[in-house]
Amino acid sequence: MRDPSLEVPFTDEYGEARVIRRRVGGGFSLKRTSVTPILALNTEVSREIGKRVRALRIERGLTLVDLATLIGAGTGNPKQRMWQIENPGVRSTGETYGGLRLGTLYALAIALEVDVCDLLPAVEDVSAAHLGSRTIVRVGR
Repeated sequence: MRDPSLEVPFTDEYGEARVIRRRVGGGFSLKRTSVTPILALNTEVSREIGKRVRALRIERGLTLVDLATLIGAGTGNPKQRMWQIENPGVRSTGETYGGLRLGTLYALAIALEVDVCDLLPAVEDVSAAHLGSRTIVRVGR
């Protein structure tokens, strides 16, 4: 558990809640504690992609390790990385994990033998309704 005396919350010049933490070995880290509309949208898109990847992986009879190997994520802990792709979210420490780089998205599409568009959710699936009151994204024109 972190020592709360090592954390100093503040609001930055843009109105975002942040925390400065002193690291045990020295130095400082800066974390955003509020959720911006873009971060909320990234999380929602990641969840939708994760659901699709998981469904396709199971449909094809692949394990997490099998798919990780097919996409070239075989270093470190491939099973954990695939689990994070399929189950993006927030750790108990407040850190977000999951999300994809475009290359990873394309590697998944190739490995699962689908078009990359089949992995991406429609705008309506991640619409402004998911983003709360600070919405910057509008559905429709």
